Amino acid sequence: MFHSLATFPSKSPTPGAAAALTKPVKQSELWDAIVNALHLPAPNRTAANAATRRKRGARQKLRILVAEDNPVNQDLALHMLQRRGHSVILAENGRQALDAVERHKFDLVLMDVQMPEMGGLEATQAIREREKSTGGHVPIIAMTAHAMQGDRQKCLDAGMDGYLSKPLDPRTFLRTVEESVAEPSAATSSANDDGEAPSQELDVKGLMERFSGNKKLLRTIVGTFREDCPKMMARIRTALTAHDPAQLADGSHALKGSVGNFGPSAALETAREMEKNARQGKLEGAWELYATLEDQIALLLPALQAIGEKKAKPRRTARPLHAQGRKR
Repeated sequence: MFHSLATFPSKSPTPGAAAALTKPVKQSELWDAIVNALHLPAPNRTAANAATRRKRGARQKLRILVAEDNPVNQDLALHMLQRRGHSVILAENGRQALDAVERHKFDLVLMDVQMPEMGGLEATQAIREREKSTGGHVPIIAMTAHAMQGDRQKCLDAGMDGYLSKPLDPRTFLRTVEESVAEPSAATSSANDDGEAPSQELDVKGLMERFSGNKKLLRTIVGTFREDCPKMMARIRTALTAHDPAQLADGSHALKGSVGNFGPSAALETAREMEKNARQGKLEGAWELYATLEDQIALLLPALQAIGEKKAKPRRTARPLHAQGRKR
C-alpha cells in the first residue's frame, strides 16, 4: 500500500494524504508522521532519552573529587579521568573530602569507603546533612573492596548514589562515572566476585584486557605499586609486632586493594586471608602468612614489570659503528 505525506506552509486537510506537515518540517514531526502513516509501533522515547542523556554525560567535562588513600588506586583513577578530560581533585581521607566539598563545587564525588581519620560512609552522611541547609545534591559513588550485599546497602543507606567495587576495572570505570552524572539513578557497579579461586600465576591476557592493552598505563601503575608496596608491607609488620588485629586488618586491606588491580594472584589471596583473620581477631599463623606474602610479592613485581615492558625493536644486521653509542 502506498502512503503519501503532504507539506504546506500551514497545516490543512489534504484529500488522499495520510498526514499534513507544516514547513519548515521538524525531524521529529516527520518521523511521527511516517510512523503513524505506516501504523508502526511508537518508538521507546524513554529509552531513547536515557541514551541521549548518557551520551551527553559522556561528552561533558566533569569536576570530580576522588577521596582515596591508596596511592595505586589514586594513580589509576587520576589517569583514567584526566585522559578523558575531566578535572580531578584528590582527598586522602574523609575529613579532607568534607573540606573540599565545602570549598569547591563538584559534579561527582568518588568516595572510598575505608579511609583513615574519617571513612567514606561518615563523610557522605556529613555531606548529606550539610546539603539539607545549603540545598543541592552532589552524586556520590562509593568505591568499596567488599561489594557484598550488606556493604552495598550500607553505602546506599549513608546517602550514596551508587558504588564501584575495587579493584577498579578500567573497562567499566568511566562508563559508570559518566552515566551516574547523566542519570544518577542508573549508577551501576563493576562488582567482582570475592570468592575467586586462588591463582599462582598472573592471567596475562586478562590483565591486558583490564588495561585495554595500554602498556603505558600498566607501567605507570606498576611503578606506583613498586614504590608503595614496601610501605604497606612495613605497616603490616608493625601491626604484627604490636599484636594489633585492627591495624593488621587495615594494613592487609590496603595491600589487597593495591595488588587486586592486577587481577587474581596468589598475593591477592594471601592478603585477603590475612585481612579476614585479622577482622576476626585471629593472629595465629599471621607471621607465616606474612612470610608467604613476601615471597609472593617478590615474584609478582618482576612478572608485572615484564608484562608492561615494551618489546625491543630488532637491530639492523649492519649497524654503523658511529651509531652504537646513540640513545635508542
